[in-house]
Amino acid sequence: MNQFMVKYLREFLVLYRVGNYLYASEELFLSESNLHKHIKSLEDDLGHPLFRKEGRQLVLTEFGQLFLEYAQKFVALNDQFQQAREEYNARAASTVRVAVVRSLNCDHMVNMLSDHFVNRYPQYHISPGEYSRDYTPGQLFEQGYELVFGLADKSDSQEYSCYPWASDHLLAVLPQRHPLAGQEQLKLRQLGGDPFLFYPEETFLHKFCMRLCRQEGFEPWVDFTIHGTSNLGELVSDGVGVSLVPSSDILSIRPYNVSTAEIDPSPLIYLNLYYRSDHSLSKVAKTFLQCAMDIHQNHSQDIPFMGPEGKIEHIFF
Repeated sequence: MNQFMVKYLREFLVLYRVGNYLYASEELFLSESNLHKHIKSLEDDLGHPLFRKEGRQLVLTEFGQLFLEYAQKFVALNDQFQQAREEYNARAASTVRVAVVRSLNCDHMVNMLSDHFVNRYPQYHISPGEYSRDYTPGQLFEQGYELVFGLADKSDSQEYSCYPWASDHLLAVLPQRHPLAGQEQLKLRQLGGDPFLFYPEETFLHKFCMRLCRQEGFEPWVDFTIHGTSNLGELVSDGVGVSLVPSSDILSIRPYNVSTAEIDPSPLIYLNLYYRSDHSLSKVAKTFLQCAMDIHQNHSQDIPFMGPEGKIEHIFF
């Protein structure tokens, strides 16, 4: 917004109110000649004179009377906008944007952390954003996020600063009538001839499961991709295929008639908290990061969260 134009409009309104260049310039702390120039500039832009002399007073022309209403509205709207912008900037300065991967019950864990953070620091705010695609932390940093909770097959990173906040492992999920159902442990290659149900192709878990199968010497036959563990349980129960699921997601498929088994060797996945090593974090982001580390190190056994079955559970790291 052109603040010079807003300034000239304010000067126009003062001149209209006092009706005299000398008095108006004194009130505006502006030389009389400069005030003349500013009003003349407005009149040139509008193509009409705004004032005429009536004795010693300046009064509005017919066009000036038309313009007055719009000038008042424009200045009032500008004032409202400036106040809203200041409030927005103040809130933005006290807000941290956090990206959270939509998987591995991350939303439950991060919601717990966010609630704890806001309770401890009520002057700060969190702006969360969920993502399901296999975005890199760098891509999310470019979108304006300062902190990123992401899944990985290792607990460190050469590209970004990284704090391993939680870990999990994959389990095999089989129909009850599968020949391997009931076994406590199996080799992934034993499922090489089965159709698989995987998470969508653009997700980390899909790519991770594909890589695990190839490392075991077979190309998995992906018969179906699923967007949630609830319909996965139903599909596996119906014999559509087998799947690999994080152990923290098993609660949501327990109601279905399926069998689960540990995989040997156990495929580990990590929920890491990433932040840029080449970029200074805001004060609120630093505070959130420290809060997350404190909870992980000191309070992980004590802070409950609402699990997928609606029961109060505890996070274990």
